[in-house]
Amino acid sequence: MRKTDWPKCQMCGESVTTEDGMLTIARDDIDRFRNAVAAHGLKYAVELEIPPDPKKIHWSDFPKNAPWHWGHRNCLTEGFYSIPYGRFDTIEKVLSWTLHLMENHDWLDDTNWTVAVRAHFKVAHA
Repeated sequence: MRKTDWPKCQMCGESVTTEDGMLTIARDDIDRFRNAVAAHGLKYAVELEIPPDPKKIHWSDFPKNAPWHWGHRNCLTEGFYSIPYGRFDTIEKVLSWTLHLMENHDWLDDTNWTVAVRAHFKVAHA
């Protein structure tokens, strides 16, 4: 079944249709996340032992993953990677995109892809 009830545009707050919606991610956000993770790791390497004891790591201060943005194509600044809603409008297509991203892009784990998928498809946590 094709999806028709998309989340509201993050920029203008208005409803979005399959024809005018898109997901996008910025390279700068991914780079910022990677730099923050490196700095976070160095902080723990200096303060603790190497490798750090997981019990001593405060996961709550771990950097937040690079965010996917969604909404109207005209409201969003297109990032270095964008997915039109028409290519993301069934759960089968989402699975296909997820596999494609996992297999072909080393930056997927640096993003909040699961947040974006859950926001769009109300996928329950296992």
